[in-house]
Amino acid sequence: MARTTAPNSSSAPDAGSTTSVTGASLASLKRGPPHFGYAFDFMRWVGTTSIHRFFDRIQVVGGEDVPAKGPLIIVASHPATIVDTMIITTYMPHRRKMHFWAKRGLFKHPIASWLLHNSGNLPVDRKTRNNQKLFASTFLALRKSHAICLFPEGGSFTEPHLHSIKAGAAWAALEYARYLAIHNARHPEVTKVQVVPIGISYTDKSRLGSSAVIQFGRSFSIDAYTKDFLRAQDATDPIARETVKALTDRIENDLRSLTINAPDWETFHAARMARELLWPKKKSLPLEQFLNASNAILELVSDDRYPAQEEYLRKRASKARAALCRLQCLCIAANTDLWTLNDFAAGLSKRRRPTDSVPTPHGPLRALTRQSISLSWHSLYLLPLLALHAPVLLLTGYLQATKASHEEESMASAKTLVAWTLTLFLYLALSFLVAVPFLLTPPGWVLAVVGLFVINQALRLTMLGAYERVKRWTGYARLLAASIAEPLEGFALTDSSPSVRLAVEKVSVGPAVQDTINKALARKGERRGLASWRRPMRARFVGVLLRTRAEARQALQLLLDALEDRAHGGDGNGVSAVSTSASEAGGETETEAAVAAVAGAERVTDDFSGKSFRVGGLASQLDAVDQIRSLGGRLRLEYGKQYASQWS
Repeated sequence: MARTTAPNSSSAPDAGSTTSVTGASLASLKRGPPHFGYAFDFMRWVGTTSIHRFFDRIQVVGGEDVPAKGPLIIVASHPATIVDTMIITTYMPHRRKMHFWAKRGLFKHPIASWLLHNSGNLPVDRKTRNNQKLFASTFLALRKSHAICLFPEGGSFTEPHLHSIKAGAAWAALEYARYLAIHNARHPEVTKVQVVPIGISYTDKSRLGSSAVIQFGRSFSIDAYTKDFLRAQDATDPIARETVKALTDRIENDLRSLTINAPDWETFHAARMARELLWPKKKSLPLEQFLNASNAILELVSDDRYPAQEEYLRKRASKARAALCRLQCLCIAANTDLWTLNDFAAGLSKRRRPTDSVPTPHGPLRALTRQSISLSWHSLYLLPLLALHAPVLLLTGYLQATKASHEEESMASAKTLVAWTLTLFLYLALSFLVAVPFLLTPPGWVLAVVGLFVINQALRLTMLGAYERVKRWTGYARLLAASIAEPLEGFALTDSSPSVRLAVEKVSVGPAVQDTINKALARKGERRGLASWRRPMRARFVGVLLRTRAEARQALQLLLDALEDRAHGGDGNGVSAVSTSASEAGGETETEAAVAAVAGAERVTDDFSGKSFRVGGLASQLDAVDQIRSLGGRLRLEYGKQYASQWS
């Protein structure tokens, strides 16, 4: 499954694109029509085993209407390079096999050509301006009722929103109708091609033990567009361009509804932190609601989405976004995730200690002791497994740190594929060593295979849990170190410390990965004539991190309370505008009518379904609040500076 960029057919090809390519199509495919060989099954197995070891959870949403047979074009978002193809091929309904586009240049070497063809990849000559030649292999696959997976963004990107959509998928789909017309099909406008949009989202795509969500949209037929497209004389005709644009817009709208789309990195980081504060445990938010919850939070923290007259709420949203983004920046600087901080806060609250400052050493010491005992107990079976796989772990870490690309979209791919390959070689070597005492006879090989299978399954079942325990132990060790060294002058970092300011400055405008900080430190060092600028101990961030978490939590709580107040007829500042003891009046209470007027929203009833919904004014924000509450989002009461809140 080759990962390639899609052809950019946003500009129309030349008028010769209607030239018959009956012979050219087959001649261009030296190994015959598109097919799937054993290589596809093998590579899908590699992908399946890799992602199940890297991700803690993978959730599939939708896909019930994906056809089991017939020509199919899958259009998917592409945030994580090869990992996306692994997830799609693993979780495609009906276990349908699919083709991917690959650059024709990759097929030059005989071995590479055999492997690419056998795994179902389609050669695409991006240099030609002739659409019928460009998509020749695609047409042959569709005519055989195969499925083709395309990435309309044209590549893999790490951005806070969906990248701009290229028109290549739309051109390929509609030019298939022209291909049928050229080959004298009776009804070329009836292609029977279905398009299935897929959105892929990750909780943290570069981190081991994170989660992924693959969301299928509703499939639709391209035949609604083919009749208009076939009216055009060729690809340069304005009718063809308009039809392609209409289909591209449909694809883009569907993909945007299936992905998280923040206007900028600050808003994206803020939404993530708000989500992890509202659902403070890693598995407290059901993954099937991950997209809905994320987009609802985006609606709240994006101040530009509020009506202009709602100045107070806009300011609240702006302050919450800034505080939450700052929290994400410092989490990256301290190399500590918010789940660990939430665990800290829960433990401090139980012991009636403030959650916005470093505690005395007694509490962290007790917690660290408890974590150490738990880790020691699990180490009875973890240490042998880790020792056996130490070469893989160490070499993977070294290669990922020194050789691999540090773009967030590439990190998971590098980790999974390198680890899988090294594990394969390790197991082959161990199998040989086990079989040697048996003189390489079948009993020795059987014993080796069975033993390594058991070891591999044990590693799969325990690895992610062990990783989480080590993270918690490391976090409490840093908390203990901070509590002991806090009284020392100059140990604790403050808001004005250069490292804190640098982290906020750089991470707020880029992806939340360690490489963002490392590059910033290297550039800072170069300006000072050093190889790099020394990074402070992680424990020094603990105090400012706990304080920033408390501030972000309070800012989010104030925003939610203001919206709740607004929803009940107040002015958003705790001042009630209407009485809540209204009576029924025409199917809507006086309170609801007054609230709608105050919030600038109107309740409308759907004549078909009978359901009522808000429109206008603060409708989207109030609906977002309702959705967050219905999904169980809340800010649990913590010991310290608290006030009465509807979200505690």
